[in-house]
Amino acid sequence: MSRGSQPVSSPAVDGGTNGTSALRTALGPRYSDSPLKAGMYESLYFTAHHPAEPRALWVRHTVLKPPGAPPRASLWCTWFADGTVRAGKVSTPQVSSTPEHALEVGEHGWMGIDGATGAVDLGSVQAAWDVEFHDPEPPLFHLPRPWMYSAPVPRTKSISAAPMVILTGRLQLDGEAVDVAGWPCSVGHNWGAAHAERWIWLHADASSDDGPVWLDAVIGRVRIGPLTTPWIANGAVSIDGQRHRLGGLRHGVAAPVTVHERGATVVLRGSGIDVEARAEVELRSCVAWTYADPAGPTREVVNCSVARTDLTIRRDGKPPLNVASPVSAFEIGGRRRALDVPLEPFPD
Repeated sequence: MSRGSQPVSSPAVDGGTNGTSALRTALGPRYSDSPLKAGMYESLYFTAHHPAEPRALWVRHTVLKPPGAPPRASLWCTWFADGTVRAGKVSTPQVSSTPEHALEVGEHGWMGIDGATGAVDLGSVQAAWDVEFHDPEPPLFHLPRPWMYSAPVPRTKSISAAPMVILTGRLQLDGEAVDVAGWPCSVGHNWGAAHAERWIWLHADASSDDGPVWLDAVIGRVRIGPLTTPWIANGAVSIDGQRHRLGGLRHGVAAPVTVHERGATVVLRGSGIDVEARAEVELRSCVAWTYADPAGPTREVVNCSVARTDLTIRRDGKPPLNVASPVSAFEIGGRRRALDVPLEPFPD
């Protein structure tokens, strides 16, 4: 039996609450409270990468509930390494949640406040993992107002449940062990009645002359009736432990975005701070998936968890800070693929 979801905390929790207890709230499942006649999707995921080498693991645990139908769950696994991508997906009608395991995909795997365990054994990829999350940073609520998480619009709700954690545990690819101890990792939670019309997700972390830096941002275009909004940005940048909000209702509407054949450049604005993020990918190091909306339409999503992202951070009264993140995450989704990457043969 699934447990009920916990209330979404105020964005005031950004940067100032015990990491583990806040992570429990941020990962609280929503599908169990969804009325039978309503449609919804939900995704809990983590992305972990080698600190310097282009190797990364991206794992998603999802629930898709068409209107009037019971939910079904899927476990998605993508491994990025050696300039190639290996991906697989398994699905089941068995889905459950417990206080420690926010989402269990049948017998295939689970994810919760302490980590994740799972396995896929397919021709495309054979992988098994049992990993733990350490020292989670407090959640980043991308929507700037608490009421937005229960309002009809936007139809997609997004939380970076832990923008930065450290990974330990084991990972096996084709029976061979991969040392993931100390890998930087981010944990996310999305849900809603429909995916955005178009979106970009950026996550980058690196060291700098001013201390550790990470960036986590979602930039989306939302369809409202016959109209589609400009790009709207929400996120944050952390510099040596100090978190700066970016975007939102004041700074995020009509965010400058340039999409090109190998990534995108985005300008994110905050109070006394601007960040220009330039994400570059190798197409052979990208994966493309089909995401289904509960009512039937689909989105085509390209993800590269071994992108390179260069940040130029400008703060009032300080010289520009240039940060290079050699292994970062870049995702772009919409009705049609924005980049020339073949779709994986796994319908949603």
